[in-house]
Amino acid sequence: MKFTHQKKVYRAACLQWNGQNFDAVTDTLRGLGYDNFETWGDRIMARGKGLSLLAIAQGNWLRIGENGSFKIMRPDDFALLYVPIQCEEDGGDGWAGLDQVQMP
Repeated sequence: MKFTHQKKVYRAACLQWNGQNFDAVTDTLRGLGYDNFETWGDRIMARGKGLSLLAIAQGNWLRIGENGSFKIMRPDDFALLYVPIQCEEDGGDGWAGLDQVQMP
């Protein structure tokens, strides 16, 4: 028997590294256990004790899912999977946590 499936609705808190929001990106990564940051060209390099080295290119998205999973996504992949939804407040840096997200 064959079935057709549709992906369940999944909310994620997302932030794009745009070259101007270093503090918002590093604050988010600190919450995930990273504590050593440096810029290298248009990238942010992040290290954390016992964590792998991250290289976040300008334009990439940080995504934290409802289950706490963290992923860095290229803009083209991100655009295929996510659409913006209404946020209560983003603090002016383009970031809102899941507790601030309102489903349409």
